[in-house]
Amino acid sequence: MNSTFTKILVATDNSEPAQAAAATALRLARESGAEMVFANAIDTQVVVDLEELAKDESRALLAEAQRPAAEAGVKTATEILIGRLAPTLTSFAKECGADLIAMGTHARHGIERFVLGSEVVGVLHAARVPVLAVRTAPAEGAGVVFARLLVALDDSDAAQAACALAIRYAQATGAEVVFSSVVDADAIVRNASVYGFDPKPIVGEARDHAEQVLAEAVERARTAGVAVGHSVTESAHTAQGILEAAAESSADAIVVGTHGRRGLRHLLLGSVAEAVVENSPIPVFVTR
Repeated sequence: MNSTFTKILVATDNSEPAQAAAATALRLARESGAEMVFANAIDTQVVVDLEELAKDESRALLAEAQRPAAEAGVKTATEILIGRLAPTLTSFAKECGADLIAMGTHARHGIERFVLGSEVVGVLHAARVPVLAVRTAPAEGAGVVFARLLVALDDSDAAQAACALAIRYAQATGAEVVFSSVVDADAIVRNASVYGFDPKPIVGEARDHAEQVLAEAVERARTAGVAVGHSVTESAHTAQGILEAAAESSADAIVVGTHGRRGLRHLLLGSVAEAVVENSPIPVFVTR
């Protein structure tokens, strides 16, 4: 049993993506021996004079979400959070010692109260631990939850944290890691046309820089005894390039950092992480 994660905080509502996140988190918890804490947020700005009724509904929701984990023998706990999801969830993650937050994307909004949807972006910005964003649960199987991880890399600290998370998981489970860097050659050419410089040397420099970043990550993974692959992808849209690389490598999940570097030489990870989460059909780990 691996120890990649020790406590997984699951943000739950009654949407299908949240249920998929809970199911994925349960598989990770069983794989790593982690505890699961299920949390539901009640936004009192939306629920006016109905807080007690909302709490009753929240308790019922949490009990339903908790049941499969408890039946599987996983240690569980529940928590009702009062306030907006992003600040209350990330604060509670620190308080309870969670080392992973799992949540669904495209969940319910409004008066139904169990808010996730666009709140995912707030969690990505505020969380100090990795966030696993899930739209649909990976297929059940006899092997590890994620047999192949696609890691989007630039030379930022956040991307290096993504690299470290993927290697740690692969060491514990035997998963394969595929590192990918995206070069936006079109942006360089567009800037060249505006400012009147030759884009070829800069495109070449960007490719060389991407290869160097990848080579360092590959060496790091091999030193750790992890099966590894790598690729440089050219795309006018970095998030799309990451998604294409994930599809081409048949990845089961994507690992990406937030607040990556920007500029002609770099590989645009900051808000790109949000676009990857928004559009990825497979689970996405986001690290700071």
